[in-house]
Amino acid sequence: MISDFYQEVDKIAKAIRFFHFRGNDVILFHILDPAELEMPFGDVSTLEDMETQEHLSYSPEHSRSEYFKLLEGHIEALRKECRSIHIDYEMLSTENPLDQALHRYLSVREKRY
Repeated sequence: MISDFYQEVDKIAKAIRFFHFRGNDVILFHILDPAELEMPFGDVSTLEDMETQEHLSYSPEHSRSEYFKLLEGHIEALRKECRSIHIDYEMLSTENPLDQALHRYLSVREKRY
């Protein structure tokens, strides 16, 4: 599964368990943009959700630390869910070509088996 996984972890868990427990080899590829990982915005900004068109005010001194706390919690919850049912979780950056990232993962995986 390749996604930004911007859903509640419970919903994602339900989906991956559905496929996993039906005998599928499930791997989560979590795609994030470098800006999502670094939050480089230095000025007060208005961010727009690309899916819902909802607008959110962003102030670095107030929002940045809370954002990272929420992001880290979300990523850790995804990893924990994956570990609990023995499926792989890989975070990928949009700054790297997808084919290269997948090739690197599959090369590492092949060495494990």
